[in-house]
Amino acid sequence: MQKKPDYRALVYGVVIGLAAGALIMYALFSVHPVHIARGTTDNLTSVNIIYYNNFTQHIYSGGSLTGFTMPIGSTYTYNFTIDYYNYTYSETVYSIGVVDSAFKIYSVRPSLPITISPRGRANISLLLLSPNYSYYGPLNITIVYRKSLNGS
Repeated sequence: MQKKPDYRALVYGVVIGLAAGALIMYALFSVHPVHIARGTTDNLTSVNIIYYNNFTQHIYSGGSLTGFTMPIGSTYTYNFTIDYYNYTYSETVYSIGVVDSAFKIYSVRPSLPITISPRGRANISLLLLSPNYSYYGPLNITIVYRKSLNGS
């Protein structure tokens, strides 16, 4: 008499494999935006600016700016303005960076640090390098600054 195969081990293996695959996919796509598009451009849906204030350890979002499209693996000059509405303190910007490591900042103009006087404005120009694959999603920029009284 021939023994029937035990399919329980096979079913358990398949279930565990599917669960592990789903977990890996979740981990990959929850950390980074989906990079599945097969085009020849990077479509940045928006530019989000996140400010870190060393003076009060306050973190806040500067809002969302208009996105743009650029060819993959190319450079792009992105310009934006920081309007500073405080009447008393100056603001010194010490660093500007990108959160998604797929993008690189080649240069910042004017050179850092940049001091903005009360009720002042700074026009910033970033030279960005895009990744060598098609990207669809936001670009998150971080700005680290410090407030100071009378330029101190």
